[in-house]
Amino acid sequence: ADGGTLFLDEVANLSRNAQARLHRVVEYQTFQRIGGTRPIRVDVRLIAATNADLAAMIKRGEFMPDLYDRLRFAEIVLPPGSYATMLIKRCTHDM
Repeated sequence: ADGGTLFLDEVANLSRNAQARLHRVVEYQTFQRIGGTRPIRVDVRLIAATNADLAAMIKRGEFMPDLYDRLRFAEIVLPPGSYATMLIKRCTHDM
């Protein structure tokens, strides 16, 4: 993924251990392979998605606030699919 984009779907389902590892990659742009002996530098763009309420998960101690802050550089909130379908029908009704 070096030099590319990595899409993380359902980021809310990551274990706390995986969250901590991902936070280190985001923070320091390095990771270490399993069994590896040296850090590997990586330049990657992350796009994370979830339908969970991460703010509520943070309050319950289920999601790392530091990781949330790093991933929330630019947030796009999309309406549920049923709402989007209704909007499309309204917009195209007179066409």
